[in-house]
Amino acid sequence: MTILGLILARGGSKRFPGKNIALLEGKPLIAHSIEAALASGVLDRVVVSTDAEDIAQAAVAAGAEAPFRRPTALSADKTTSEDAMIHALEWLDREEGYRPEFVLLLQPTSPLRTAEDIRACVALGKEKDADAVVSVFTPHKHPCTATPRPDGTVAVMRETVPDDVLKLNGALYLVRSRVLREQRTLYPARTFAYRMPASRSADVDTVEDLELAEAILRAGR
Repeated sequence: MTILGLILARGGSKRFPGKNIALLEGKPLIAHSIEAALASGVLDRVVVSTDAEDIAQAAVAAGAEAPFRRPTALSADKTTSEDAMIHALEWLDREEGYRPEFVLLLQPTSPLRTAEDIRACVALGKEKDADAVVSVFTPHKHPCTATPRPDGTVAVMRETVPDDVLKLNGALYLVRSRVLREQRTLYPARTFAYRMPASRSADVDTVEDLELAEAILRAGR
C-alpha cells in the first residue's frame, strides 16, 4: 500500500492573505501538517502542490518536497481539490514514474491533526480495503437558525439533526489514486469515516481561527 501525502497550498487567500505560512506557535501553518505527515511513518512521500514560491520554500524547510509549481489555471478560487490532486498525480507519473496506490490529502488549514490520526486513518483504509477514508467529528446537536424580519426582530427555528450525524473536518482525505482519476471524487461508494474529536478538528480560515488553534495547542501542553 504505497501512499503519497499531498498538501494543497495555493498562494491566493482573500479572507486571510498569507494564511498557509502565517505563524502558529512560531512555525508556518503548513509546517504543522508536514511534521505530522513525516512523523506518521506511513507515507512514502510528502509533497506540496503550490503556485507560490514562498510557500514552496517554507514547505521544503519543514521537510516536504515541492518538485513543481501548480499552474495558475489550477490555483483559482473555483479550482477543486480533485483537479489539483489529479494534476499532482499526473505530474509525478509523467516526470518521475511515481504511481502511488493511494493519495492522502492533508489540508494545511488543519494543524491540530496528529501523526497518530494519520496512522489510524491509513490503518482503517487497510482494514476495510476502502476506496476512501475521510475524517469526521460529531458536531453540536440541534443547532438553531435566526432569520431577520423587517422590523428588526428575528424568527428562531431549531433544526432537526439526527443523533448519529457526522461532519467532515477537512483534516484527512485518503483515496485510491485510480478511483480519484477515474471518478474525480474524494467520496466514492466505499468511503469510510475516521472519527476525530472536535478538539483536533479546527479549520483555520481566518485570523481568529488561527488564534483559537494556538490557544488549543497551548492548553494541550
